This record gives sequence, structure tokens and C-alpha cells, in this order.
Amino acid sequence: MSSAPLRVLVTRAAEQAGDLVARLQEMGCEVVEVPLIEVVEPLDGGAQLRDAMAVVAGVDSPYEWVVLTSPNAAARSLSLLAANAPVRLAAIGPGTAAICQALGFAVALVPERSIGEGLVEAFPDTVPELVRRVLLPSAEQARDVVVDGLRSKGWLVDVAVAYRTVDRAPTDSETALASTADVVLCASSSAARSMVRALGIEKLPSRVVSIGPQTTRTLEGLGVKVFATADPHTLDGLVACVQAIVAR
Repeated sequence: MSSAPLRVLVTRAAEQAGDLVARLQEMGCEVVEVPLIEVVEPLDGGAQLRDAMAVVAGVDSPYEWVVLTSPNAAARSLSLLAANAPVRLAAIGPGTAAICQALGFAVALVPERSIGEGLVEAFPDTVPELVRRVLLPSAEQARDVVVDGLRSKGWLVDVAVAYRTVDRAPTDSETALASTADVVLCASSSAARSMVRALGIEKLPSRVVSIGPQTTRTLEGLGVKVFATADPHTLDGLVACVQAIVAR
């Protein structure tokens, strides 16, 4: 008699979950989709980002690089820029790079480690005497590790808020469905915080899988025991963690 399929809870924003859900289903998992975050416009309606990208597109742009630390930042920023703009792009990982490439942009830098610290390590040095500038479109209240790291390497870094991540309250039926999962995947710290607020620690599956060390730290800080942390810190890594659980 065959065993029941592994039930995997996916908490990503609905518009971002498709690829992950499809890959899990191909593995034979039963996917429970309960989006617990939503990606929305900045409070200024995107005015700061539009202004910044207009400068990037200008003939006398001061920016040598646009540094993209999420697929959301890439999609929202590059939709405002022509593919032949005279600027280099750095993407934090393969998922963000794939968004850039799908929009027709070449990516000059993708670090081996898909985390902020890895991006800083891979980024070229400069010298303080030269005025060399980077634009970093980001989430509201994003971590400062990339900004601080690039500044420590001599770059002038301007930040433009590209989007906000807000909680999405699950329905009663979604909450009940989430409680039946065997595994939950956390693909960001914002999703981790929303998950704990919405579901409570006691209702989480015993196997909580995190996409990377920062999300793991967030979960542990909230009192959640993390079963596994993906390595590489990408959706590929999350899928590999699920594959390992299925194999057991």
C-alpha cells in the first residue's frame, strides 16, 4: 500500500507561488497554498522609484550599478527602464537574475551565495576618492546589510523604496487547511513573521523549512524550531529540502 503524499504548506504571495507549487506537485507532493503576505505599492505610489529610474535612464546618469535584492525589486524597477540603459545590474540570486533576463536585461553580477552578505562579498571594490554611485531599489524596511556593506567598500548608495510587504490574514478554512500540512516552506523573513502571527507556533507543522540563514534567524527569534535551512538559499534549495524529506 502506497503512503499518502507529503502535504507541503506554501505561504508565499499568490502571484509568486506558481513556480514553486508546480515543482512540488511534479514531485508528487500535495501542495497547500495559504498566502500569508501580499506585495503592494509603496506609500508614495512608486514616485521615488520612478524618479530614481528616470535618473538611471538619463544620458548623464551618475549610477554605475543598479543592485537588485529580490525578484519584486527587479520586476518593479526594470519595468521603468529600457534594456539598453547604460548601467550594470547585480542580482542577489538566480531567481532575481531570471526576472531581469526575462525582461530583456543582461545581468553583470550574480553572487555564489544568494544572500545579502554574499552579494557584498562579490561586489567590486572602489576607492573613496572617486564618486561612484549605486542605486538599490528595495522593500520598505529592508535589511541594511547590502547598503552598509557596499558603503564600506567605498560606494555611494542611494535607496529607492520599490514595494511593501504586508500581512494577508488567512480565512478560517485556510487556517484549518494549513494545520493539516506535514511541512511548511518559509521563503522570506516577512513570510515567517506573518505565518507566526496568523497561525501561531502551536499550529505549525513539525518540519519548518527556511530558505536561508536570515529567515532561519527570524524564525528562531520568534520561537520556531527550524527543521532545515535551504542550501543554496534559493527556491532550488527549498525544493531540494522537500526532496530529501520525501526520500526519507
